[in-house]
Amino acid sequence: MNQSNLLSNVDLANRKQAICATDSAALLNMHPYKTALDVYLDKTSPDLNNADINLAARLGQHLEPFVLQLYVESTNAKITRPTDLFLMKKYPNIGSHIDAYDETNKCLVEAKTTSAFLRNQWGDDQDDIPVHYIIQCAHESMVFSDSTGQEVEKVVVPVLIGQDFRIYEIKRDPELEQIILKNCTDFWENNVKKLIPPTPKTAKDVMNLYSRAEPNKICVLNNHLINKLQEIKTLKITKKQIEEHISEIEAEIYNFATDSEILQDVSGKTIATIKNYTKNTLNTNLIKTKYSDIYIDCLKATSYRMLKIKE
Repeated sequence: MNQSNLLSNVDLANRKQAICATDSAALLNMHPYKTALDVYLDKTSPDLNNADINLAARLGQHLEPFVLQLYVESTNAKITRPTDLFLMKKYPNIGSHIDAYDETNKCLVEAKTTSAFLRNQWGDDQDDIPVHYIIQCAHESMVFSDSTGQEVEKVVVPVLIGQDFRIYEIKRDPELEQIILKNCTDFWENNVKKLIPPTPKTAKDVMNLYSRAEPNKICVLNNHLINKLQEIKTLKITKKQIEEHISEIEAEIYNFATDSEILQDVSGKTIATIKNYTKNTLNTNLIKTKYSDIYIDCLKATSYRMLKIKE
């Protein structure tokens, strides 16, 4: 398999049989985009969800060989790219793919790409990377060492941040690995195997768990939740007032700046910019009119539930 492409259906099916490195941070409540319930639904659902991978993730997968090539050019290291899903011997439901193995330095390589807008998440220190990636690296080194018998002492993380290429290094952390191992085994045994979903952490979690409302089914709220509904109404009014105030201030600044791009203080320090940006959007009305067959073929129905509070 070429790992620069999306995972095959076989790979996706295999990953459903194990808690993998990209899952661990969610189980520790340390993932910015994924929760334990997301992992549970992925492992227990029969769907193979390559189609749901967002554009940023797909771009990262396609750029992975390029980032690895930059790493090789920077270090003169010899790397191999295993395609297997490595599984722990005693815990076969804990596994990991790896991007590459550095034969020269005897370590794992985890290639990353990220937007220049997220540059501040990657620090100056050698191991100063986002926490969920640290957890991913710890999971990978734990699984690989156990599965192959080849002890690795670190995971090297080459990352392309916009046009900035950096190399980070995450050393083995046995204490963190034990925390990961405990959480993964508990989650597999007590949630996945028993088909018991973990406690929802977000409103999105709850909607994923109860994705469809039962028509005309009634739930009687207690006083606490009735007060919470009122609190939501109050907060929405406050939010609207704040947004309107922000808009008024922005209009005042735009009007003062006229067509200027760079805003400075009296000392000449740049404190803001008003630059030109271009955004490409699809003219859906034109597509619907001129290419109605294509438009219909590309339509995707999305079901969701929405909380509407009565006045």
